[in-house]
Amino acid sequence: MCSVNDAGDIEDLSNSVPISKIKTKIVPNKCNKCKENQPHILLRNKDAYCRDCFMASTDHKFRALLGKHRLINDKDRILIDYKGGHPTTSLLNFIKTGLEVDTPKKIKFVPICLFIEDQFNIPEGNNRSLILNNINDEVKRFQIPIFFSSLVDYYKVDDVCITDKIEDVLSNTQDNNVVDKVFKTSETLVNDLENIYRRRLLISAAKKLNCKYIFSPEISTDIASQILSDVALGRGSQIPSNTGFCDDRDGDVKILRPLKVFDIKELALYNYFHNLDPVILSVKPPTTSIQNFIEDFVDKLQSSYPATVTTILKTGDKLSMVNSKKKGAETCYICQSPNEVPLQTLTSSRAVDFSFMISDSKELVSMESTNVDRRICFSCSKIENFLL
Repeated sequence: MCSVNDAGDIEDLSNSVPISKIKTKIVPNKCNKCKENQPHILLRNKDAYCRDCFMASTDHKFRALLGKHRLINDKDRILIDYKGGHPTTSLLNFIKTGLEVDTPKKIKFVPICLFIEDQFNIPEGNNRSLILNNINDEVKRFQIPIFFSSLVDYYKVDDVCITDKIEDVLSNTQDNNVVDKVFKTSETLVNDLENIYRRRLLISAAKKLNCKYIFSPEISTDIASQILSDVALGRGSQIPSNTGFCDDRDGDVKILRPLKVFDIKELALYNYFHNLDPVILSVKPPTTSIQNFIEDFVDKLQSSYPATVTTILKTGDKLSMVNSKKKGAETCYICQSPNEVPLQTLTSSRAVDFSFMISDSKELVSMESTNVDRRICFSCSKIENFLL
């Protein structure tokens, strides 16, 4: 468990020094929205809000994004991907608040929570059990049913084990040859594999629980980091699916990102004012993989240059327009992403493959003779040997 102070640069100005003396910036003496109350919160180093306006605007921001896309119908079952931390806790509270209001904007879908236990490399013990119990207690306080599953199930079998018993999840340990093989590789590969398996497991679980949509608690910084990671790992064409509001690669279940317009400071303050104390899961060191290194880089750059995340997101939106999915495009059988580059087209990935062939064979080979598996994308071809 943690307090709001762990979220980074957060300023609650209600019981501190006068807002005019915070840093060196000139801050309004009145709330930017109501123009009457004294501001208590400073966002983006320039936007000052009173507590009431801030709380109202965050709730409106969440419902407005869902209303803008008009995908969810009344009584649809929604699976919430529990990942811990401030984003997940605030998402649960947004939904609970929306279900309780008595207005035309009331949320009418049916939420279900799923926690995927991916710390199976940690020995079973009191700490691991305590985390699962804390998660169970937190979700139950929001009056939302919760189920548990383990990522190791997907390493072992295609069928997905979903249970509401914590003991069944704790029984899964790192005793599978495939799991051992994966953990002997680089952390970058492990993260890439976990993302693929996690998405597969979520979709399979949603189908078993009769859910048409999945809510993923990714915030703006997560999406910005994902954009850069996709480019670095050769998944640039997958940016629309991995970072857009809606991931519709599966025909039956869609993954939605309703928090993509929020940053961690907004959500941490939201939880603080609601007296919510989120469960914090362990985080890997920032330099153990390309993905974690990029995430740490974006966080640090954002703290010095507040427009960093916004700029990356806008660039990602432009790339999404260029790489939008086309009808009839072939898809990678591993990640389900479109693999629509014509075979005769020279691409950077084919150039890399050709260079390796030249280096290995020591003889010139025509590009037409290059063996290209159109059932698999470039990035997944590098991890295919580790998949079941």
